[in-house]
Formats: sequence, structure tokens, C-alpha cells
Amino acid sequence: MRVTKRFLKAAARQRGGMIQEYGLYLLIVLLVVCGIYVMYASSSEGETVTSLRNDLLSLSSRVKGDYFGQYGGVSTQTLIHSGVFKGLGSFSTAVGGEVVSVGGGYITVSPTMVHIPDDAMQYKIITLPDSACVPLIAGMQGVSAVVTVNSFIAKSPQVPFTPGNVQCSGDNNIVTFSIL
Repeated sequence: MRVTKRFLKAAARQRGGMIQEYGLYLLIVLLVVCGIYVMYASSSEGETVTSLRNDLLSLSSRVKGDYFGQYGGVSTQTLIHSGVFKGLGSFSTAVGGEVVSVGGGYITVSPTMVHIPDDAMQYKIITLPDSACVPLIAGMQGVSAVVTVNSFIAKSPQVPFTPGNVQCSGDNNIVTFSIL
């Protein structure tokens, strides 16, 4: 077999084609890995915690809009009867009150004091699992004047928020957010 210029050119083109094929295979593998990650993330507890945070923000906005300046008479039962929890997917009404989708515990809402009596509303979540504790607190600390975790103060007007102040332990955490 005689080696000609035409044969050398064809061989050179083939080498470049192999590199392009490897790049294409790598791109396909990368897309498959990204797809698997997206499917995992969308079904994981992270999405549920994000929904709970969004619903807590909506709940606090509704309470503020409906009861601002009149927090002294607000309770969980008052809010249930007035329909404030309706449409918030993270909460469902049960015999004992409003059940939280993450952890299956309850949420209680009551007036509290940050600066003067009844100037804020306290949202207390009982039985929050450890996996949801830190992400929820990190998402809510920006709108909360006071945050406590299992009776430890994670944030207050005197104590700035730092992740080191969050002491979640086990799957039975009690978290409170006091929102002005």
C-alpha cells in the first residue's frame, strides 16, 4: 500500500474527529448527570423547606396586613377561623391546630414582645427535623427580629445572626421566629 498525500490528509481529519466525538460523549454524560441532580433536588426535602419558608413569609405578611397594631388578640385559632392559613401548602388543619408538612409538628402563632408588649408575632414550629432546621432559619432570619432554636437565642436585637448560634439537635427541634 502506498502512502499518499490524500491518505495522510484523511488520517489527520480522522484524529480531529475522534477528539470531537470524545467532547460530544463528555457533553452527553454531563447533561445526564445534571438531569439526575435536578430530579433529585426537586424531590428532596430542600424543596419542601423552601416551600415552608415561602409559606411562613406569606403567613406573616397576611397576619401583618390583617392585624397590624392589634396583635394582642391574635392566636393560632383566630387565624384558622379567619382563613389565613388557606392556600398555604406547607400547613394543614388538624384537630390540634395547624400541622407543618416538614416534620409533622405544629405551628403556633401568638403575640410577643421584642421592644414593647404585643409589637411582634411569634411563629413557633414544634418538631422540626434537623435536616430542615438550619436551612429554614437561614431563610427566615432576615425578616425576623428574634430567632430561637431549642430555647437558645440565634438572633435578637442584641445578638446578630451567625450560623454558629444555631444549635439544632435531633429531629425534634423547637424553632421560633418573632417578626415585627
